[in-house]
Amino acid sequence: MMENIIELGTVEDSHELSLVHVKSWQESYAQLLEADFLATLDPNEREKNWRDNFLSPDFEVFIARNEKQAIIGFASLATRQYHGQPACF
Repeated sequence: MMENIIELGTVEDSHELSLVHVKSWQESYAQLLEADFLATLDPNEREKNWRDNFLSPDFEVFIARNEKQAIIGFASLATRQYHGQPACF
Protein backbone atom coordinates (compact mmCIF):
# COMPACT_ATOMS: atom_id res chain seq x y z
CA MET A 1 0.00 0.00 0.00
CA MET A 2 1.33 3.43 -0.98
CA GLU A 3 1.60 5.86 1.88
CA ASN A 4 1.88 9.58 1.29
CA ILE A 5 3.17 11.95 3.95
CA ILE A 6 2.07 15.53 4.54
CA GLU A 7 4.53 17.83 6.28
CA LEU A 8 5.56 21.45 6.55
CA GLY A 9 7.75 22.55 3.70
CA THR A 10 11.07 24.33 4.09
CA VAL A 11 13.08 26.65 1.91
CA GLU A 12 15.11 23.61 0.82
CA ASP A 13 11.96 22.35 -0.94
CA SER A 14 11.81 25.45 -3.19
CA HIS A 15 13.31 23.84 -6.29
CA GLU A 16 11.12 20.75 -6.24
CA LEU A 17 8.06 22.84 -5.36
CA SER A 18 8.70 25.04 -8.39
CA LEU A 19 8.81 22.00 -10.68
CA VAL A 20 5.52 20.64 -9.29
CA HIS A 21 3.93 24.10 -9.40
CA VAL A 22 4.75 24.69 -13.07
CA LYS A 23 3.75 21.16 -14.08
CA SER A 24 0.43 21.47 -12.25
CA TRP A 25 -0.36 24.71 -14.11
CA GLN A 26 0.59 23.19 -17.45
CA GLU A 27 -1.60 20.13 -16.88
CA SER A 28 -4.53 21.78 -15.09
CA TYR A 29 -4.92 24.77 -17.39
CA ALA A 30 -4.07 23.14 -20.72
CA GLN A 31 -7.66 23.51 -21.95
CA LEU A 32 -8.14 26.99 -20.48
CA LEU A 33 -4.99 28.98 -21.29
CA GLU A 34 -2.87 29.45 -24.39
CA ALA A 35 -0.30 26.70 -24.88
CA ASP A 36 2.35 29.33 -25.68
CA PHE A 37 1.78 30.99 -22.31
CA LEU A 38 1.96 27.70 -20.42
CA ALA A 39 5.16 26.78 -22.25
CA THR A 40 6.81 29.99 -21.01
CA LEU A 41 6.28 29.17 -17.33
CA ASP A 42 9.76 28.87 -15.88
CA PRO A 43 10.47 26.70 -12.81
CA ASN A 44 13.57 28.79 -12.09
CA GLU A 45 11.43 31.93 -11.78
CA ARG A 46 8.97 30.08 -9.55
CA GLU A 47 11.84 28.84 -7.39
CA LYS A 48 12.85 32.41 -6.60
CA ASN A 49 9.22 33.18 -5.66
CA TRP A 50 9.07 30.12 -3.40
CA ARG A 51 12.33 31.12 -1.70
CA ASP A 52 10.98 34.65 -1.16
CA ASN A 53 7.72 33.22 0.22
CA PHE A 54 9.60 31.19 2.80
CA LEU A 55 11.21 34.41 4.07
CA SER A 56 7.78 35.81 4.92
CA PRO A 57 6.76 35.24 8.56
CA ASP A 58 3.10 34.81 7.58
CA PHE A 59 3.70 32.04 5.03
CA GLU A 60 3.31 28.28 5.43
CA VAL A 61 3.32 25.50 2.88
CA PHE A 62 2.29 21.93 3.45
CA ILE A 63 3.78 19.42 1.07
CA ALA A 64 2.68 15.91 0.17
CA ARG A 65 5.43 13.38 -0.46
CA ASN A 66 5.12 9.92 -1.93
CA GLU A 67 6.89 6.80 -0.71
CA LYS A 68 10.02 7.87 -2.65
CA GLN A 69 10.02 11.22 -0.80
CA ALA A 70 9.21 13.13 -4.01
CA ILE A 71 6.88 16.11 -3.66
CA ILE A 72 3.59 15.26 -5.35
CA GLY A 73 1.46 18.18 -4.17
CA PHE A 74 1.28 21.21 -1.91
CA ALA A 75 -1.00 23.74 -0.27
CA SER A 76 0.22 27.15 0.83
CA LEU A 77 -1.26 29.69 3.20
CA ALA A 78 -0.33 33.33 3.64
CA THR A 79 -1.87 36.46 5.08
CA ARG A 80 -2.31 39.16 2.46
CA GLN A 81 -4.26 42.37 2.11
CA TYR A 82 -7.52 42.06 0.18
CA HIS A 83 -9.46 45.29 -0.32
CA GLY A 84 -7.56 46.77 2.60
CA GLN A 85 -8.35 43.93 4.98
CA PRO A 86 -6.15 41.02 6.09
CA ALA A 87 -7.11 37.76 4.45
CA CYS A 88 -5.66 34.29 4.31
CA PHE A 89 -4.84 32.84 0.87
